[in-house]
Amino acid sequence: MNYLEFIDSLTLNACPDQLDPCLQALWYDATGDWNTAHEIVQRLDNATAARIHAYLHRKAMTGIQGTGTGTGRLAHRIQKT
Repeated sequence: MNYLEFIDSLTLNACPDQLDPCLQALWYDATGDWNTAHEIVQRLDNATAARIHAYLHRKAMTGIQGTGTGTGRLAHRIQKT
């Protein structure tokens, strides 16, 4: 799945099964389910998950509501690595 397909998938009713767990977390965050996103990355032990975990906590602390902008940038970055 490329970046544009990921962004388009945000209109689906369910997270696509083929997404990497980090992208699944970003998908849930972008669709307003912070708790599921947090649960996913908290179970993972890698640098990408740690970045997403930090992003989620910064977002929660600052009260940012999901516009998908930050999520989209992170998704694009993850797909490049």
